Amino acid sequence: MLDRQLISEEPAPTMAGLSRHWRVAVRAGGIAAAVAAILLWPGSSPYGVWFWVWLAGLVAYAASFSPALQRSPFPSPAVLLWLFGILGLAVALRLPGIADNPANISIDELLPAMEALHIARGGTANVFSSVGWFSMPNLSFTFPALIMKALGPSFYAQRLSSVLMGIGGIIAVFLLARRLFGDGTALISSFLMAVAFWHIHNSRTGFPFVQSSFCPALVMYLLVRARQDQSRATLAVAGVALGFALQCYFPVRILLVTVPLFLVVDWLAQRTAVRTVCIEATIVVTGAVLVLGPLLMSVPWNVLAGRSVGILLGRPAVLKSAGQMYHVQGLWMLFTRNLTEAMGMFTTWADVCVLNRSPGGLLDSGTLAALALGVLVAVLQGGEYVWLLLVWAVFTLVFGVAFTDAPRASYRLAAAMPALFILAGVGVEHGLAVTAPSPRWYRRTVRLAALLALAAWVGWQNYQMFFVRYATGDGHETVGTTELRFMAAHCDGRV
Repeated sequence: MLDRQLISEEPAPTMAGLSRHWRVAVRAGGIAAAVAAILLWPGSSPYGVWFWVWLAGLVAYAASFSPALQRSPFPSPAVLLWLFGILGLAVALRLPGIADNPANISIDELLPAMEALHIARGGTANVFSSVGWFSMPNLSFTFPALIMKALGPSFYAQRLSSVLMGIGGIIAVFLLARRLFGDGTALISSFLMAVAFWHIHNSRTGFPFVQSSFCPALVMYLLVRARQDQSRATLAVAGVALGFALQCYFPVRILLVTVPLFLVVDWLAQRTAVRTVCIEATIVVTGAVLVLGPLLMSVPWNVLAGRSVGILLGRPAVLKSAGQMYHVQGLWMLFTRNLTEAMGMFTTWADVCVLNRSPGGLLDSGTLAALALGVLVAVLQGGEYVWLLLVWAVFTLVFGVAFTDAPRASYRLAAAMPALFILAGVGVEHGLAVTAPSPRWYRRTVRLAALLALAAWVGWQNYQMFFVRYATGDGHETVGTTELRFMAAHCDGRV
């Protein structure tokens, strides 16, 4: 009996070893193929053989790692039902009349649309290795181009692409918040984002602003999931996603800070071995570099980084302009004034896009109070995840907004939007938690009634802010709308 048992168990380690060897071989082959394609990319046809070799190399790399060692439970039917309700509400607030509301159309909304139209017509270089309007990587315009390809070249398709990505951003926030704090906080956070004036606006315009709230939430979710599930496969996918995300709208580059920050904090909190730290860091960096390779090989670095560097307060031209505006001198004094202005976005007004101001603060009073409570929880109670959100938000506010030439530009702060709404969700959860765990009767009566009342209040405030005050002209500076609409309808895709 013992001999039979030993014989039956003998092949298992052999098969496991064989599987490991195959995975290493596939990984090495994928990396080699991708690197070869990147080196031979310049001069090749836009979507020729080396493009497909590069894609195959990325797939092989991501698929070559072992699956997760553990899995988180799937959301319950009740949670999914609430989530679908939130998403349905989000669609209802974003889809109707998107071509006409917001009514004002600036040239900065038309030019990305025309860039997307040019891509849809096949008139540009490979989108993974070229830049377009405002020296933005052409991948920023590719999703709208795909929608135009499917539905036809129209301004409606451009704005519809923002709607779809906005819904994706709400799902990503739910997934991230659920991983960090559980179902309750995830549902609250996604609801607050779904009804928020700020996110509704970004989801209903053709600007690429909505990428700033979708990409960071998705990449951070993949990282958190990879660490929690001990999945190197998901970690590789997170690295690949990071490489794609960094080619989207400028504020997404905050991921260059939040990704290493999360990994370092989580490694320290989990007391991860140095060898594992080095392996996981290599997995993420390799995935991102393989994706960014074609762009870095084809476009000069000063072109890619020019816009991000050119808006910083430390630049002489920006410093001079800010000094003339505030009538003060010195970097510290100007930064302090800029930070004060940036904080004003939460309570008074913000530049939500070119020629448009918000009719009030970016956040309604209910969400703002919840956010303040969430920040208080982070400071007093701590915890790696809540501190991560706080640092993510503060760093974006300080260096992405206050240290730039447009301190009330909410589209630069949008990269912190997921962190802000999840912090607000944490605030609501802690504000309603009388005990831990709460009694069932309390959860089904008092807590549910309080959440429904808060939802109605927050929803109504944001509805008034966008569909009444903002949509009827409060904060608008409508200039040349008729001419711009004509350009949108008849331009051939280039200027």
